[in-house]
Amino acid sequence: MQLIRFNRGEYRTFPSTEEVRNHHFSAQDQAHLASNRNRVVSGTPEQVHAQFTQLAADYGVDEITVVTITADFQDRLRSYELLAEAFELTPTPAKHEAQLAWLNGCTLTPNRAHDFASTI
Repeated sequence: MQLIRFNRGEYRTFPSTEEVRNHHFSAQDQAHLASNRNRVVSGTPEQVHAQFTQLAADYGVDEITVVTITADFQDRLRSYELLAEAFELTPTPAKHEAQLAWLNGCTLTPNRAHDFASTI
């Protein structure tokens, strides 16, 4: 839904799950979303692990920056926890606390994605 808003030049807060569930997507909206499916990584932790592993192999990289976009901070945090578990990552306590403090005080926007990536 946010992608559709961006396409229309509407830059608002990210929609809640309830807003998305209650939104009527036109045929044009559905076509736009379908054409962008390959830009999204989603699924179970195992599926996401496989998708990112393939993406890294396809591009010949050993590191990928991830930005989870959700309306709810706790959902965003949980997605990062699931990613860490899927990739068997273990943060150092001090760095982890600093990251949480930083995340709790900001809203990620396209302009701040680089700032986020550089803190992790």
